Amino acid sequence: MSTAEHGVLSVPSEEPDAVCRGWWAPPEHARDAALFMLAGTAMGVSISDAASGELTAPEWIDLATVVHLDAIGDPTGGLQEVEVELSTGVVRRAGWTDAFCDAIVAALHSLLSAGQSAPVAPA
Repeated sequence: MSTAEHGVLSVPSEEPDAVCRGWWAPPEHARDAALFMLAGTAMGVSISDAASGELTAPEWIDLATVVHLDAIGDPTGGLQEVEVELSTGVVRRAGWTDAFCDAIVAALHSLLSAGQSAPVAPA
């Protein structure tokens, strides 16, 4: 996912509130190992290079652009599969720990309470 797909978001100044290792992928594509970071209402995603194991610089997603978040099935191997849809129409699947899911949901609730979430497009 490039910053053009979810809007340019600068690196947050906050220290991460939550971090987890998991996976990240477009629906129906191979899963890439990833490191996720939550800083305030920004989520960073660093993909692990399959050959070297090195992590890419994180791409930061403004959680205010999330219009849909859905848990899929039961956790497997300590990771909950979730589907994330952004206001730009980008959809990704992720594998997150329960604690990271809880942190993301809390950040989304804080955005809703502040009236800063993305508008949901009519069906």
